[in-house]
Amino acid sequence: MNQAELLRVARQAGGDDWGVFRDFMPEIEKLAAFISEAERERAAMICHQYRDWSDNPAEAIAEAILQGE
Repeated sequence: MNQAELLRVARQAGGDDWGVFRDFMPEIEKLAAFISEAERERAAMICHQYRDWSDNPAEAIAEAILQGE
């Protein structure tokens, strides 16, 4: 996520002190990177569960990811 995306998400979460966000932006960017990596790993694990399906499992995989399985 870039800074604009991080600030947008912070605003959606109720953040209103932009100075604090700017002061801690390097740490916030690192946190976002760790969260993104964890989410990619989770999604990959879900995809791996469906690897032996003979038909196109894309819809089932997407549903599983969105449901947080």
